[in-house]
Amino acid sequence: MQRESLPSNVLLRTAVELMAGHETTSNLMTWTLYHLTTNPNVYCQCQQEIDTILKGQLPTSETLSKLVYTEAVLKESLRLHPPVANIVRTAIEDNTIIDQNGKQIHIKKGTDILLNFFMLHHSEKYWTNPWTFDPRRFLDGTLEPSIFLPFSAGPRSCIGQNFAMLEAKIMLSMIVQRFDLEFVEGQKIVPDVTITMRPKYGLFMRIKLRNQAECIP
Repeated sequence: MQRESLPSNVLLRTAVELMAGHETTSNLMTWTLYHLTTNPNVYCQCQQEIDTILKGQLPTSETLSKLVYTEAVLKESLRLHPPVANIVRTAIEDNTIIDQNGKQIHIKKGTDILLNFFMLHHSEKYWTNPWTFDPRRFLDGTLEPSIFLPFSAGPRSCIGQNFAMLEAKIMLSMIVQRFDLEFVEGQKIVPDVTITMRPKYGLFMRIKLRNQAECIP
């Protein structure tokens, strides 16, 4: 049987998702587990949803779609600690925008513009108690899309965002389903931004197999 080669665009996209996606997704999981283990009520609710829907089985496309609160946990983690905190875009034409004080800002074609998603996600103008981890923000469907941009937006947004969310949702549901996680107290958790945002000194946890006891926050 002759081996057929894949189209170059398929190979390129696969390479991008595998190579560029592993670090960002691992950082998303790290921050999510940190937020879960330091917010026991959220952890308990997430665990209860996963237990109720998965019923001890592996996640499927059908059951994953029902893990609404679990997805909200991931999104809230992305809000507080976006793996990519800022990006640069270049103006393709002259433009004028109005800032919040009514002042005109003229942007010339070719100007590099730094977009700071971390500051946007922590702005009191758009978020109530922006430094508080609260997945309920993403449950009522009223969130304005333009204030939540962990994957950027538009035609040049992250090519792997759907794959990343699917991957993270599968990992989180299986970890929470099978293990009890406990944050090790005394750690210094400091965001460190290089290309991606990660805990500067790492993250340490105690992990044990679940005894399937009722979750009590």
